[in-house]
Amino acid sequence: MPVDIKNIKMSQLSCLIGELLERDSLVRVTVTGNSMYPFLRHGIDSVLLAKRWARTKKGDIVLTRRDDGNYVLHRVMKIKGGSFFIMGDSQDRPEGPLDMGQIAAVVVKVYRKGREISCTSLPWRMLSRIWTAVIPLRRSIIRGYLTAAGIRSAIRKKRKAG
Repeated sequence: MPVDIKNIKMSQLSCLIGELLERDSLVRVTVTGNSMYPFLRHGIDSVLLAKRWARTKKGDIVLTRRDDGNYVLHRVMKIKGGSFFIMGDSQDRPEGPLDMGQIAAVVVKVYRKGREISCTSLPWRMLSRIWTAVIPLRRSIIRGYLTAAGIRSAIRKKRKAG
């Protein structure tokens, strides 16, 4: 039996997410915003959301419904009792405590440049753990990455022109 995967934008998600996940559908959403950079890229990557079926763990990327009704896709940084704290991968301050019941879905796969990346794969889990451990260094790491990417792009343009 084929799996019913819906492709929708995050801005359209609020009114649909509950209904789709209640039907046990998998929902594929294009990432909007830069709070999860560099793991998730605005307008480039998409994620496959699944209804939360297992115990949420530190490092999971979850779709959380805030008190104002808006949804946010962030990483679980800490779980304490019946609450948890989340933070975007490009941020340096956690949000919380939030109630575990506010988790609407968990990201199970990431799609980037035609590739499918499982969030349970060893490389993904290891990179996630490293990234959560280097919070004080994140801004410097991102700045260095962007500088290197700019240099690579300039070299490619020179080679094409020359």
